[in-house]
Amino acid sequence: MKNKNLAECILFSVFMIIGITFIIIGGIWYYIVREKENTWVSTQATIIDIEKSEIYNSKIVWVEFSIKNHIYQVELPEYYSSMKIGKDIMIYYNPSNPNEIIIKNFLGHLIFIGMGVVFTIIGLTPTILKLFKNRKKKNLMRNGKKN
Repeated sequence: MKNKNLAECILFSVFMIIGITFIIIGGIWYYIVREKENTWVSTQATIIDIEKSEIYNSKIVWVEFSIKNHIYQVELPEYYSSMKIGKDIMIYYNPSNPNEIIIKNFLGHLIFIGMGVVFTIIGLTPTILKLFKNRKKKNLMRNGKKN
């Protein structure tokens, strides 16, 4: 019986640690992207090519945009199924290095943070329920009646 409780405690602690880690990483990721959005320059880019990656089971998206009559063709750091060749998208580029770009994406951050919240709740729920159960038990022992 004691081993079962220890195993449950470890399991739910792992869920809680994973959840908190997801929340922290998602928050940091969100902060970094927001910082870039506030300091980098936004512009319109056109998707010019979508290639299948030979290394990963993914796609490589190339965009083209113009800054002061200079045309840049840069690989996007992300791919979404809604991306199609010829589609215009909003990007942010580093004014010091226009080959460094990001796209506005809140969904990725929200999914990451949301998963963290779910894992944390799964990890915390048994602990909270046990605390309430122990409080009721102590109250019963102290007062001699159920509340």
